[in-house]
Amino acid sequence: MLQIKKLDFIDLGFANYSLTDYARFAALVFGPPALVLAFVFLQPWAEPAVFLLDPMAIAQDPARCCAFYSGAVSNIGIVLWTSAAANAFFAAFTGPAAPNRTFLIATGTFSFVLMIDDLFMLHEEALPSLGVPELFVMGAYLAAAAAYGLIFFKKILSGRAALALLAAGLMAASITEDQTKILWPIHDLVEDGAKFTGIYCWFLFVVLRSRHTLFASNAGNRTT
Repeated sequence: MLQIKKLDFIDLGFANYSLTDYARFAALVFGPPALVLAFVFLQPWAEPAVFLLDPMAIAQDPARCCAFYSGAVSNIGIVLWTSAAANAFFAAFTGPAAPNRTFLIATGTFSFVLMIDDLFMLHEEALPSLGVPELFVMGAYLAAAAAYGLIFFKKILSGRAALALLAAGLMAASITEDQTKILWPIHDLVEDGAKFTGIYCWFLFVVLRSRHTLFASNAGNRTT
């Protein structure tokens, strides 16, 4: 009889969680993005797009340019990408992190590339202006993400996997809405809100996994 191998490497991060712990998890994951987005859509000073769009995109629109808060949410996202990359690289090269080093380097590189894309609008403006179609660039990113997921799926799912899955799902929702605009009345909220929350979830995932690697390395040092 065919037996399915037990998927004992999957750790969503909810071991021994109580209802209070689930509430804390939800508050940690969805609370900060919800507060930021609520402020953006409820504040009376400017249309939400002024906060949500990339600063370079706003600079090209005379009706929206320019204020100190232009592109604020996009800028916060870039900070989160950068912080995720920095944490992964730091954990990879600090202490005896050999079992996770390749995974952390790949994770840091993935985060860094997406930060550069966001910062310089590579797939939206820079590369298309050089003759590279946006759909080609997006396809390359999706292929890279798929390769990363296939190569490291056990590593990804072995700790705090819920955060990685949330990040992937939210980014997929953002890309889908960006390309289809099927929810036009709330397009900005869905596209940019899902993207921002997805980046935040990825940041939490990378930071917690990097922290675990560093603590495990330090524990190993103390026992040797």
